[in-house]
Amino acid sequence: MFPKVQIDTAVSYFLLKNFGESKFPGIGQAGLEFWTELPDGKNTDDLEKEGFILIDLGGGRFDHHGLGEANKKYSSSHLIAKYLEVAGRKDLRRLLEFARRDDLEGKGTISHDPIDRAFGLSALLTNLNKTFSDDPKKVMNLVLPMIVGHYIEENRRYELLPAEYQKLHQDGKVKIFSAKHFGNDMKVIYFESDNNSLAGHLRSSMVGADLVIQRLETGHVNFVTKQSRQIRLHKLARLVKLLEAEKNNITLEVDLAELEKPGRTNGLDHWFYDARANTLQNGGISPQKIPPSLLSYEELEQIVKKGLDISSDKPINFGKSKFSRGRGVVILE
Repeated sequence: MFPKVQIDTAVSYFLLKNFGESKFPGIGQAGLEFWTELPDGKNTDDLEKEGFILIDLGGGRFDHHGLGEANKKYSSSHLIAKYLEVAGRKDLRRLLEFARRDDLEGKGTISHDPIDRAFGLSALLTNLNKTFSDDPKKVMNLVLPMIVGHYIEENRRYELLPAEYQKLHQDGKVKIFSAKHFGNDMKVIYFESDNNSLAGHLRSSMVGADLVIQRLETGHVNFVTKQSRQIRLHKLARLVKLLEAEKNNITLEVDLAELEKPGRTNGLDHWFYDARANTLQNGGISPQKIPPSLLSYEELEQIVKKGLDISSDKPINFGKSKFSRGRGVVILE
């Protein structure tokens, strides 16, 4: 490739190194050379037979310039992705589009904010090329980890997390139900896993949960909402704390209004209501010394349906006990 590293050529190099083994055996261990032109008397076919894969150079199969100036669809990384049969992968979609847009339209960073543009990858790569103009390999080594980091996260989002979620479904560790909130149906997903990334995946547009309930292997339970839905958790916080206190034989010396306030309730270390993040946490992602919740799934489902139904004043039943507004916990004989 040319000594001036571009987004498109960096992505092309990443694709060949990580997905090219079946088409080009040994390419994962191949070295990288920078040329401004082909060696005298050599064409791309000759060089490929000698083991050289040319990127965006020499009019070969991976040089998009051969498609003409009117081409706005395929950059070199697209040509490589198609040849390697990975162009349809969801975890590469945004990376390929970024390379195409940057190379063919000059729109690596679309934002008009000068800070965004200055610290966008396209601008940073331009600066690296200027700073290390005599060492393009160093430029590639600096930019490549950022591409790899992006790909790893995309692969997690589109491949690993959906597969893990499906496996949890098969193992009976996922429950889905709906709850009313100001007359609207909220999609609630309960799952059992220590993978904290799953909570974000389940709230994404791919799954669409409005409220996620995660139970860790330790028994700790956390409620995480989709921020855009602006779900009010104050009533849920009160009911959860009351039932938790009952199951742990704890007497709370506070009134009901105190139980709905953000923060932790005196005498009950189990739960923290974070109004800013709009979560209800039983230790969060790192429980440490916070005791795990004793609430069962059945209790959680019932209490969520009651706690999100802000307009409802119906009692909630848990076997021998029930809650009613203004009365706390009443044990039924």
